[in-house]
This record gives sequence, structure tokens and C-alpha cells, in this order.
Amino acid sequence: MNNESILQNEILRKYKLELSKLITYLKKDLQHLEIKTALVYGSSTYKNVFIEGVSDIDIIAYTDKLETMSPKEIINIVKKTKIDFKDKEPTIYVDHIGYRIEFYIKLPTISFDITLLPYTIPNFNKKETDASYDSLEMLIGALYENGIVLFGKRPMEDIVQKEFYPFYSESLRKKRLKVITERLEVYNKRVYLLTKNRDRDLIDHLYKTRNLFLKWLFIYKRKYPVNLSKHIDYQLKKLNLNEKETMILEFLNSKSLFEASSQYIKLSEKYIKKYKLEEKIEK
Repeated sequence: MNNESILQNEILRKYKLELSKLITYLKKDLQHLEIKTALVYGSSTYKNVFIEGVSDIDIIAYTDKLETMSPKEIINIVKKTKIDFKDKEPTIYVDHIGYRIEFYIKLPTISFDITLLPYTIPNFNKKETDASYDSLEMLIGALYENGIVLFGKRPMEDIVQKEFYPFYSESLRKKRLKVITERLEVYNKRVYLLTKNRDRDLIDHLYKTRNLFLKWLFIYKRKYPVNLSKHIDYQLKKLNLNEKETMILEFLNSKSLFEASSQYIKLSEKYIKKYKLEEKIEK
């Protein structure tokens, strides 16, 4: 176990014994999965975000077996450990993040939310084309920039350390911004029309569009986010926005959903216009 990093983290230091039990579980109880690396990510690795008695400790465990064994075989291996899965038994997910298996394990003092991932960065080979839907920036921010390794080495760590800090290349940044801008403008137009018509279906589209804009904004500002749906205030502090902009993006500067939406549209369009002007000047 990476004792130095654990001891430097106030939350993880408190649960050092439980983390030791977790490592034993991953290495011995799940030995057939041959887990190569495990790391802590999420709220316990961010300052003043973890809520005692409410938050779990999030764990990523990497194994090549996700690429060589069937999901059913893996789930059976996990279930045979007969540990307390709380309310989340091993479950398969396939989405923009990639193929993975998630489950809880509950210990007397803390629960761990575990995600099994293949030993790679999901959709890395499509990073220039799938920017609107992938999770590249969040994975780098949460797992590499803020994650705390318990054992092993993260996939492609040498490449990430060399090519992704302090941010990835300007060429990749421009390509991803271009792709996301095109998608974001479509979403913004829909949100504008729903707002204008005071449509009651606005809320889902507004949050989805705001989250895509947050992704866009972090790339524009050359910073890595960690999550587009939560810990928003914690993350926005990295972008040096003024208080009004922060409140607008948190939907805290308005008296109604429709007002919040109008403010969001004006703010996002301001930044997109600025970005396009910068691109035009460069050309």
C-alpha cells in the first residue's frame, strides 16, 4: 500500500486499516481476476468534499480479465466472495465511460464503491473524434491528477505523465474543442427554444447541456475536471471564474428554472463567441 500518500490524506488516513483489508480482498479473494492496479479516486481525494457518514470511498481496480473473460464469469467470481455488497451487487455497465463492472463492499465503518476496468484508458484511440461523448478529461483529472494509487501502476501512465501535463497538446485541444462546440451549439439551440416556450421538459436538457458546456469550458481553460455532475463548486474554483459566472453555472443566481436557463445560455454563448474570435485571429 502507498502509505505515504495515504497518510497525507486526512480521510484515507482515518480508514487505513479498512484500505488494507480492501487490498487483501482485491489481491486474494479476487485472485482469479489478477488485478494489476487499484487506486482511490472521487470525493475522498478532494479537499472538503467527502461527507462523513454519507460518502463512500471510490475505488478503481484494473484487470486484463475484462478483455479475456465473459462478464458472467467475472460476476460469478465476485459473488463467490460472499461479502456484503450493500445494495449494489456486481453490475455491468457499457456507456461513454466504457465497459466496466461496478459493486459495493460494505465494511463495518466504511463502504467501498468498486469499479473494475480493463487495463487501458477507455476509447483513447477515438480521442480526436468522440470528444462530445467520452470521459477523457474526467478520467485524467480524477484518476491521474487526483487519484491515489494503492498498488500497481495505472495504464499508460508514462504516456499520460509525458504528454498530458499540465494539459494535453494544443493540437488535441483544438480538435476536441471543435467537435464539442458543434454539438454544444445544437444543444444550446434546443435549450433556448425550450426556455422560450417555457417547456416543462426543460430541466433534463438544461442539465445535460450545462454539463457538456462545463466539459467544453475546462478544455478551453486547459484544466482537467473530475466530474461533470457533482462537486461543481469545488471544480469551478480551478477556472478563476467570477462569482456571478460561478453562481450561474451552479443555477444559484436565479429565481426560476427558466431564468437559470436564460442566464446559462447567455454565459455559454459569450464564451463560445470569444473562442471563435480567438480561432479566427489565429488563422
